[in-house]
Amino acid sequence: MECLIPGLILVGLMIYASTRLKRATADAFDRETIETEEFYIQKPEGFLHNLHPDPEYVFEAYSKEFSREHPDIRIGTARIKKFVGESVERVAVKVLGSDYIPEGYSLEDYLDTSDRRLYSFDVIRREDGGVQTETHYKFGEAYGSVYVLEVRALEGSWDDQWVEAFFDSFRIK
Repeated sequence: MECLIPGLILVGLMIYASTRLKRATADAFDRETIETEEFYIQKPEGFLHNLHPDPEYVFEAYSKEFSREHPDIRIGTARIKKFVGESVERVAVKVLGSDYIPEGYSLEDYLDTSDRRLYSFDVIRREDGGVQTETHYKFGEAYGSVYVLEVRALEGSWDDQWVEAFFDSFRIK
């Protein structure tokens, strides 16, 4: 009997902590606005904002869901990479590859320059480690830097809602 009361208290605390942890984990995959000194973006529901991204990126998010065929690969990722002191045209060639731009066309033919500092690029299909991916790019230019938003999904897993959420919300301050 002397051990029963402390044991029940311990079990109660464990249940409380477990419930709080589950709730916090679930909340991490909710829709969220990420705002830094340089840019603004909304992460759609089902994605997790990686607070410590690869040093190559200033923003990184990935989907909660994994591929059925490739259980170690997430169905979607979004990343923002910053290039300092480069032009958007030069960065686009670095990111997209000059072989993607057909002969006779300039990069401006592909960039949507309707917005003063944001440029969009159509989907690019690539094979990445034996897996077909679809990638959308959005370029932003400000303050002597170029920001590249890359939204990638496994082919067939593309969901226009989360792609549009990333693209429509991405703005450079």
